[in-house]
Amino acid sequence: MLLMRVVPGLLLVLATATTVMAQTQSRAEGTYRLGPVEVDPALRNARQVGRLLEREYPVSLRSSGVSGTVVVRFAVEPHGRVDATSITIVTTANEQFNEPARRVVQRLRFHPAQNHGKPVRVVIEMPLRFGPTPPSVLPQQTSGTAPKGE
Repeated sequence: MLLMRVVPGLLLVLATATTVMAQTQSRAEGTYRLGPVEVDPALRNARQVGRLLEREYPVSLRSSGVSGTVVVRFAVEPHGRVDATSITIVTTANEQFNEPARRVVQRLRFHPAQNHGKPVRVVIEMPLRFGPTPPSVLPQQTSGTAPKGE
């Protein structure tokens, strides 16, 4: 589900309409297999994340009126926390947003994705927007993938 939550001066996109992938490693080949997940991950701490985004907005960019989006890819573990080592910047409007976006993503907490009733690790892409915008929440569907054969 795509949720955009706006806090004063910031737009936070809480999930994304891009592919969600659960990963399992094949013991024999050391590779990952993909397939649909039954339940997408859901963000649990949206209010806290909005405050974090506001705090992390680089002062120099805020005072200059610079806004922009950072698309971040990361893994959500079965316990609902982000694997900090998996965080990757996919695209960025300004390099100065990258580290603040990483810090925000590390604090995200999710209800985990599920496959066959069990929590699974998923990889998602999430756009985070730094900039002045009016408050709103916009839901939208996402697609998901999970390990084949589970």
